[in-house]
Amino acid sequence: MYTATESGSYTVKITSISCESPASNPISVTVNPIPDAAVITAEGQTTFCAGGAVVLKTSALADSYQWYNGLNLIAGATQQTYTATESGSYTVKITSISCESPASN
Repeated sequence: MYTATESGSYTVKITSISCESPASNPISVTVNPIPDAAVITAEGQTTFCAGGAVVLKTSALADSYQWYNGLNLIAGATQQTYTATESGSYTVKITSISCESPASN
């Protein structure tokens, strides 16, 4: 068994008692890069009275977004912006070409 960690075309040959088989069919492997962590900006004050809100936004372009409050995933918060209505420490993870970024600032 071999674990491919880089993009390329892989084949295998079998050697037995100084005899070598022809190369197997090639298998192409593509390793996509992990996207950089997104940067969040606030469109307004991040301190507000009960009933208020602030829009959080990332300029990162991605296939998908997932917002978190602390370590808690926010269900349905899958857009480039999120309207925060409660206290917390918000982050976003982005996914691009099926690879997930680390958490944002």
